[in-house]
Amino acid sequence: MFRSLLTFLVVTTLIPACSSAGLRGKSASGGAPKDTPLALNNCKASVPAKACGLSSLAARLETIKSLQSSQTLNGIRLEPQNIPQQRLQDVTLNASCLSENSFVEGQWERTIFAGSEMILTEASRTRWSQARFTDSDLRLSHFAYANFSELTVRGSCLASSNWSASQFQDVSIEDSSADQGNFSSIKAQGRFAFIRGLLTTTNFSHAVFEGPVNFQDSDLRGANLSGAIFKETVNWQGAQLSGATWMDGRVCAEGSVGTCL
Repeated sequence: MFRSLLTFLVVTTLIPACSSAGLRGKSASGGAPKDTPLALNNCKASVPAKACGLSSLAARLETIKSLQSSQTLNGIRLEPQNIPQQRLQDVTLNASCLSENSFVEGQWERTIFAGSEMILTEASRTRWSQARFTDSDLRLSHFAYANFSELTVRGSCLASSNWSASQFQDVSIEDSSADQGNFSSIKAQGRFAFIRGLLTTTNFSHAVFEGPVNFQDSDLRGANLSGAIFKETVNWQGAQLSGATWMDGRVCAEGSVGTCL
């Protein structure tokens, strides 16, 4: 009886410790954890039912027609329009919506997006310096041929976003989803970290990473890494790689974790 009781105590103690997995982990009941960022709720690689529908947005959004430098804006919606080559500095957006706008060839310096939405946005050939996205939804947006320096992303939805052929310098992305995203032919200098990310079927083909890369605890099942070049160290610890296409073209076997089997 003592041995049975001891076994029961050990098992019940270990179960909670093993319940964490994925983005920020799962609750013991198997549902989403309480600390999951709102932007990741229903983060799917599909068009949402409506623009400016992120639950973290202000209950009432004030519609504005333009953005200016050196602003802190709370609960606004930028009227959908084409705004090419605009230069913005020191802009902070809280619980706001920039979805369905076009900012082609614009420049964004020291910009903060918090609890905000930027879905179906055209931002190709833009330049970003010290941008930070926290708990924000950027799905289906187009950042191809853009330039990013010191990019920070936390708890955000990047599903089906297009970053192809962009230039990156020092990137830190954590607890975010880029499911079905396109990072093909990007060139990354400095560090490139995508930690605890959902990167299933994401395209990294022919990407070139000049500096150290960190994919620790990320889900890259079905991702495409064919032709990618890693010139320095890569941290694959805990990365799920089943079905991923490796740099040499082979497909990683089921159960590949931390290395391509």
